[in-house]
Amino acid sequence: MTGFRSYDTIEDMQDDMAQAEAKANASLLPSQKRLRDSTGTSVYWFQVADGLEIWGRCWTTEECYASSIDSGCTFHEARLETESIIEARKRGYMFGRAYSVITPEGELGSTHVAMAIPIPEWLFIEMCERGWTTGDDRYIKREIGKVIAKAAEEGQ
Repeated sequence: MTGFRSYDTIEDMQDDMAQAEAKANASLLPSQKRLRDSTGTSVYWFQVADGLEIWGRCWTTEECYASSIDSGCTFHEARLETESIIEARKRGYMFGRAYSVITPEGELGSTHVAMAIPIPEWLFIEMCERGWTTGDDRYIKREIGKVIAKAAEEGQ
C-alpha cells in the first residue's frame, strides 16, 4: 500500500493496519521468516525503495537492551522497551539501523521483513566500505542479483 489514507476513527485505522500486517506476514518467503525469527543474532538485509538502495542491520535483543541502558533508561524501562521490540519482531518488524547514500551514518527504525531481502554479512560490510552504493561495479551487482534470484526462487 502506498500513498496516504484517511480514516473516520482510530479504530478503523488500527483495523486497516492489522489487516495489512496480516497480509504481509502471510506472504513471507522462508528467508524472510528466518529474518523475523532469528532474534539472537544480527541479520542483514537489503531493499530498494523508490529507486534508493537501502542496506540494513537488525539489532539483537541484547543490543536493543544495551542501547536503552546507554540512552539513560532504568533497568526496568530498558526491559520494557526491549520486550516491546521483541513483540514487534514477532509481528515482522526488525529494529535496527538502515543505511543508504542519503543516510550513510544510518538511521534507527523498524523495517518489516516483507520489504527486505536477506543478505550475507560480507555483502553488508562490502557495501559499507563502498559508501552504500553499487556504482558501476559489475561484480557487486552480480552478487546482489544472486541474492535476489535466490529469494525469488524461494517464492515459487
